[in-house]
Amino acid sequence: MAKTHQNGTSTNGAQAGNMFPAMPISEIQPEIIAYGPEGVMVTIDHQMNSKTLVQKLKEAQLFEYSRVVFITHGFWGNSRSKWIHELKQKFLDESDQTFIIVGWGKGAELPAYKYAQAASNAEPVGRWLANHILEMKRKIGNKIKIWGIGEGIGAHLLGLAGRLSHAFTRITALDPAGPAYELVNEDMMLKPTDCPFIDVIHTDSHNDYRSSENYSLINKYGTLKPCGTLDFYVNYGYDQPNAADFTNAGSHLRAIELFAWSIENPGELRTQFVLNGTPAVDKPVQKTKRVVQPAEMGYHADSKCTGNYYMETNGDEPWKEGF
Repeated sequence: MAKTHQNGTSTNGAQAGNMFPAMPISEIQPEIIAYGPEGVMVTIDHQMNSKTLVQKLKEAQLFEYSRVVFITHGFWGNSRSKWIHELKQKFLDESDQTFIIVGWGKGAELPAYKYAQAASNAEPVGRWLANHILEMKRKIGNKIKIWGIGEGIGAHLLGLAGRLSHAFTRITALDPAGPAYELVNEDMMLKPTDCPFIDVIHTDSHNDYRSSENYSLINKYGTLKPCGTLDFYVNYGYDQPNAADFTNAGSHLRAIELFAWSIENPGELRTQFVLNGTPAVDKPVQKTKRVVQPAEMGYHADSKCTGNYYMETNGDEPWKEGF
């Protein structure tokens, strides 16, 4: 395992592959904002110790529900990102549960050329979060399920937190990041062993120009590499229909749109098709085969299903019609 300095950076972790030393937690200043179904909100900054954090959540009666959901953003995101708050409302409307936003905007809202810096910064935030979750687990035991949802770089951040805490019962990865991880820093990527159930939605994991000798710019945000126990390759995992033509974000953000839609549409994002092979970096599999066991993508995913499933969707809502 990588050696860790007091500031949370690793001697052979994120900066080894990304060539950017991670910023210290004192500069990233991650925060936790917790919401309950009764309108309760608790904000906790990076300086608060784990015992005090857990005590504040307990006093706010946020451990009274059967599930705690942690959610975090990726590159160019923060705790105020619109999509996170839209999901928050959907979650709280769906059932009584505690919804916790992990914001690390000062480490993620960087110029485009510092993307690798943001990837490095995810490591100390993941370690910081793992310490808090470990204390929470000690306090609440196994009576409450803990679910983590991460977008892009945030998926790997939660993977590390799960690896160190052994506390998550489920992690959902919304188009987990590829650049600055695959081939150069794969030890910091989300792994199927980070949690008992990890469902992954791949939507922006390949671009035909990426292998070109004359093309060096990052032109996709996700990865084709299977990262979970249940991986969904939407339209083979890239080039989403009706996504914006001149930006990678169109396909990348499709994972968020699909997951959000799945909350109120149980049973709609189901498939009986799996990839006929295992994709690798820039080597998509475009052959499928039908299997007996159907799998559902999104909020209502079933932990009993495993493998690399193929999901064909429309270019707009309804993303999929029937099964």
